[in-house]
Amino acid sequence: MLEHIRILLPGQTLSSTMEGQYNLNLVPLSLMLSIVGSYVALEIAYKLRKSERFDERSKWLWTGAVALGVGAWSMHFVGMNAFKLPEPIYYNPWVTLLSLAPVILASRLAIGIISSKNQSVITTLSGGVLFGAGIGVMHYVGMAGMLTNAYMYFRVEIVLLSVLIVVILATIALSSRQIIDAVLGKQSGMLPIFLGAVLMGGAIASMHFIAMKATLYYADETCADWVQLSDDSSIVLSLGMPIVSILLGLMVVVVAEISPKARATKTA
Repeated sequence: MLEHIRILLPGQTLSSTMEGQYNLNLVPLSLMLSIVGSYVALEIAYKLRKSERFDERSKWLWTGAVALGVGAWSMHFVGMNAFKLPEPIYYNPWVTLLSLAPVILASRLAIGIISSKNQSVITTLSGGVLFGAGIGVMHYVGMAGMLTNAYMYFRVEIVLLSVLIVVILATIALSSRQIIDAVLGKQSGMLPIFLGAVLMGGAIASMHFIAMKATLYYADETCADWVQLSDDSSIVLSLGMPIVSILLGLMVVVVAEISPKARATKTA
């Protein structure tokens, strides 16, 4: 399955690589999905942080993890569908869906950290590293499920840069509440959530598009007609678009439900 993946070390070059183009109508949508998922996850985390008596804490932690994870995955999914090459592109549906697992698990760890009243510099940094690693694994597992009539070469230095950027931005996003409270005091309102969501969504999108720049597509006679498109290509769309729609529905439900639950907890 990985026979189309190659590594390009610093100093190595390729000639006659294929150039890709983006559908610019889908790029803003992909960013919006990651920001919306991040917003819901941070909203849940901060509500949980205010009260240890929050009803069914574990359920809400996983709800936030799914919102953030699916938001990140949807950003990747829509971003990949916005990307076009001169050759047709096939997506293995099961590998594409498998890439959702690591980012949900990483999101669960990150939300657990920022929902804790004992958040420290070490735990915040650890959360940023773990979340960044989860995003990186999601992206490159998803890329392994992408096939075209060309080899995919990953430029090592840009791959490492993409991971470093998502770790830095994710760490800042996870600590946004503490930073803003220190500057503006406890009356900062919704600003930490909005800022954190933009930073987290931006971290996810930055990692994706920088990682795409790390990928070169090289075709020769050994991979001519390598990929025969089949109806399986449509499976990715038929499975992926409902997931994106479910995410948007989840956003509405969570935002509508979490505030009443939090208020009920405070008055209990």
